Amino acid sequence: MGYRAPEVIETRKPSQKSDVYGFRVLPLEALTGKAPMRGPPGSSGAYNEVVDLPRWVRSVVKEEWTTEVFDAELVSSQSVEKDMV
Repeated sequence: MGYRAPEVIETRKPSQKSDVYGFRVLPLEALTGKAPMRGPPGSSGAYNEVVDLPRWVRSVVKEEWTTEVFDAELVSSQSVEKDMV
């Protein structure tokens, strides 16, 4: 469910646009170390309050907290920003 575009979940009609959405989620998952859709902390898998990874990344970048987006394992390297650029 986490790789599907929101409109595909609602309409069940995939498109090229929805495929691109799913492909964009993969690098976000790799860079953040977070699942594409997850419940709130302590929810033990309950999805009644789902956190949407692409939306979360957009909001964090908008607030200019970019380093908080990346997985701690990636950030621990001194040259991580040079490597990513």
